This record gives sequence, structure tokens and C-alpha cells, in this order.
Amino acid sequence: MPTLKKRRHSPCSANSRPTNRTGPSTRASGARRRAAAAAAGDRGTKKPLALTASDLARLSEMRSRRTTMPIMILDAILPGQKLEFGSDDPKFLRLLEYALSGQDGSDEIGMIGLNPHTGRPLNFGSTLPVVRSSVHAHAGSDVVTLEATGRRRFEVQGEPWLDPTDSFYLADVEIVDDREEALTKEDKRRAMELSDEIPKLVEEWVEWVVKAGKCDMEGMERTIRDLGPMPENICDRSIWTAALVNPLPPLGVCLEVRPAMLACRNNLERVTLANMALHSSIDHISGKEGFFEPTSYLLYLYKEKWGWRQRGMMDVLVTFGGLHVEAENKNDMPHHEHQIRNMLPGW
Repeated sequence: MPTLKKRRHSPCSANSRPTNRTGPSTRASGARRRAAAAAAGDRGTKKPLALTASDLARLSEMRSRRTTMPIMILDAILPGQKLEFGSDDPKFLRLLEYALSGQDGSDEIGMIGLNPHTGRPLNFGSTLPVVRSSVHAHAGSDVVTLEATGRRRFEVQGEPWLDPTDSFYLADVEIVDDREEALTKEDKRRAMELSDEIPKLVEEWVEWVVKAGKCDMEGMERTIRDLGPMPENICDRSIWTAALVNPLPPLGVCLEVRPAMLACRNNLERVTLANMALHSSIDHISGKEGFFEPTSYLLYLYKEKWGWRQRGMMDVLVTFGGLHVEAENKNDMPHHEHQIRNMLPGW
């Protein structure tokens, strides 16, 4: 009896067509395909995710912080500090006229200083309001002066550009006074402790300044009166302190810390810097610690009193201290301490 061989069907053979019977896996894959097709169709018609009232308020607040204004490079003035300056250059008059016209919806100019180390303009500054009563022309002279008080802190966004008359620079800026800052509960507690120390330190600092003959009590009272009462909140109190120890005109009793104060990114950095400035100035005037080079002594105070705990604080010190630390991570300062020792005599 001949052996029957099983016939193999070609894939293209009619006999190779699947039967109408559908197994579990086939049904599942079909369901997945139908679900994917439905999802693809929905994507074309689905409405965007609705924003809550809180989300909309946050976006509006972020947009409201952005503005365009003229920029001047002259001094790292702080909010609350008064500055009077002028020029007979027609370009300066055009800048003032632009600010007075409110073309960009702002009656302010942005004042920024120079980085003490690089000599390049800083990215941070303070706004100065420009009103007609603060602009003065002088008889018999082409000089026009502006008298103004620092108002708001800002950060330059992007590259400035020349106005259509090639007279002054304009820049997009973000007002950072109310920008949200992330601090841990421990950081907030430490910031409050340092802030509470400032009133007593200021009192001691004023006594030493007067005792050393750097300024009389009447002059100190006038400086404090111009700045206004010491604020209660940590941010404003720290900025107020920096403006006090670096007044205009300068007393020459404290290292220039205003650029660093503008560059600080949170209240703990600001209040730490304010405390450091007061401590170092008091010790310098009193001779308590000898004649340390100011930058190295600030770093010494920082290491001894607060350790290297502050993330980002070294960047601030680099800003106002004239340091250049070749480190992959400036926050990891203990590893690079030998470089600072070599660069700072008197450590």
C-alpha cells in the first residue's frame, strides 16, 4: 500500500487561507488595533488640557515680569540707593526721552555694573524710574542729569541691541523681585537665624565706622534715613544691608558686595552674604583679625562660620571677589581649596 504524503500548501495557495475561526490572540490583537485607531482619531479632535485658575495666574505673572527697557552700564546700584549722574552727550538725552515716552510700556531704565574680575557687564541690575521731575537741565551748559532711586531687580535676557538711532542699548529683562525660590525647611530656618543677627551687627558696624573716623554719626544717620528703616523680610533686609556697607559715595570700609547681592539666587545666599560683609568689615575696621586681604577673609569667614554648604555661593564670591577658579564644579570647593590658597595670599 503506497504511503500517502502530506501535501504542503504554498503561502499563496488558496488552501492556505485562514479559516473564519478566531483564536484568543487574534481577537486581542484586533482589539488593540481598533483601540490604537480610535486613539489616533481622537488626537486630531481632542481639546487641549484645560488650565486651572492657578495655572493661568502663574503664566500671567511670568509674562508680567518680562519687559524691554534701555540699559546703561555705570554702577551696580541696589534698590533703595540714590544715584545722580548726567552727560552732555546727545545720545544720553535721547535715552531719557525714550524712557519718558513710555514706548515699551515702561518708565524705567536698567542700570548694570561691571564684573570686577572680567570687566564685562553683569547680567543683573536694578531699574531706575525716569520722571520729568527727576531730569534736570543746567543753565549755561548742555549737561542733563538724572536723579533716581533704585527700584526693582532684574536679569537681562539675551543680547542687548542698539535702538534705531544707534544712541543706546535696549534689552529684554525679567524682573526678579518676586521670582519663586526653592529653599528647604532647614535653609529657611537658617536664613531666619542669620537675618535675626543683622540688627545687632549693623549697630556694631555703625559704632566702629564712626569710631574709626570713616564717617560721623550725622552722616551715618543721613545714609540710613535715605535707605529707609531696616526691612523685616529677609530678602529686603539683606539688600538693605549691602546698600548700607557699600553706600554712594563709598566709605571704603567694606569690599564691594553689591554685584554679588544682585547675583544671589535665594534668600539664604543673600542673608549669608550680608552677614559676611558685616563681619568682615567690622573685623577689618577694628583690626580684630589683622589686615586680611578682603576677598580671602570673606572666604575664610565663609569656610569657618558656615562651611561650604551653600550651593552656588562660590559663583557669587567669584563675581565680587575677582577670583577665577578652574574647577569643573565650583560648588565642590573643598576639592579645589588648594587653588584658592595659591591665588589668595593671607589665607
